[in-house]
Amino acid sequence: MSVRHATIKKPLDILKAEEWNMPHIVEIGRIDRVKRIQVDSDVTEIDITGLNGDEDEIYILLGLIKNPGGDGWIGFRYNNDSGENYVRIDAWIDSDGYHYGGPYDTGIDATFAPFIYLKAGEYGFSRVWIWAKSGTYRIHFVDWINPIRISRNFHHGYWKNTTDNITSLRIVRGTGTSVIGAGSIIWLLKYRI
Repeated sequence: MSVRHATIKKPLDILKAEEWNMPHIVEIGRIDRVKRIQVDSDVTEIDITGLNGDEDEIYILLGLIKNPGGDGWIGFRYNNDSGENYVRIDAWIDSDGYHYGGPYDTGIDATFAPFIYLKAGEYGFSRVWIWAKSGTYRIHFVDWINPIRISRNFHHGYWKNTTDNITSLRIVRGTGTSVIGAGSIIWLLKYRI
């Protein structure tokens, strides 16, 4: 018995793309860059202004964050709201297993939405999906990875303010003595439906 392999002349032949009924293909949206921020010196906060959450609807906040400071959270605030107006639940996986925390809805942990938690000298990559349209809770889903501690982290939460249009995001030191270090890069994208 022998095995015979088919040869495809053009890569798309297997998909028979020329036979597709193009009017029935639905556009699922596009992603546009709003801001790219290169951090040149250590800071404890960064402002991203000129936003219109009601028009943009969905934001994607990305960060490659270096922390030359101490242990702690880097978070973000909608419209620089520093009140206890954020709720979150945490889950993470590391070498010790699976962990769960929260809900956090009072105290210092309720004064910001999480972006990333880093210990002194660590770095990590974070991604946040934000439902920005007013009229309902502004839901955010955060996931980040820390290659030094080999941990994967997830946070689900929301901003309690349902009426104000999101016009800015402020990246902040949430807790501890962490800083957004030189060489960090932050991107804000908008997803157009």
